[in-house]
Amino acid sequence: MEQNADGSAVNPQAFIAAMRANPQLLATIAASVPALAQAVNTDNTAGMQEVLRRLAAGQRAEQERKAELARLQFADPMDMDAQRRIQELIEQVGAC
Repeated sequence: MEQNADGSAVNPQAFIAAMRANPQLLATIAASVPALAQAVNTDNTAGMQEVLRRLAAGQRAEQERKAELARLQFADPMDMDAQRRIQELIEQVGAC
């Protein structure tokens, strides 16, 4: 199931067919991302693409937070801006 850079399916119809061909996968997705399962079950390609884009954006944001936190771990401990940013990132993770 090939995806575009924004997370949407390259071939939405093939994506839907592949998901429907695997009932176990569809059940797992229904439990974790109900909006995606509903879009697949109703042939709502536009809705499916939007859900896929939102999921990909969330994953990218999480990766960026982790990368920034990793970078800040090596910042000067006396750099107050870096320490404040570390605290903000920790609070964001705790809020999720």
